[in-house]
Amino acid sequence: MPIPETMVMVTTVAVTVVTGNLAIGIAVGVVLAMILFARRVAHVIRAERTAEPGRHSRSATTSMGRCSSAAATIWSSASPTAPTPSAS
Repeated sequence: MPIPETMVMVTTVAVTVVTGNLAIGIAVGVVLAMILFARRVAHVIRAERTAEPGRHSRSATTSMGRCSSAAATIWSSASPTAPTPSAS
């Protein structure tokens, strides 16, 4: 079993045994798994934001790595500088 998954499992069991509360153990395990997953993804995908020359309110974001077009579309639409769609 890979090291991050083993760390999550051991931490979850240890916290559950120490506190005597399964809910706390699961919560700690889930938070640790999210942190380790974000760390792993940070090594795979690199994103850069650059300002467009002459325009102060617009910027371009480029990503390099394994990122599907659907994920890129969702990511760019969630950007604070992305134009908001008009309600019709």
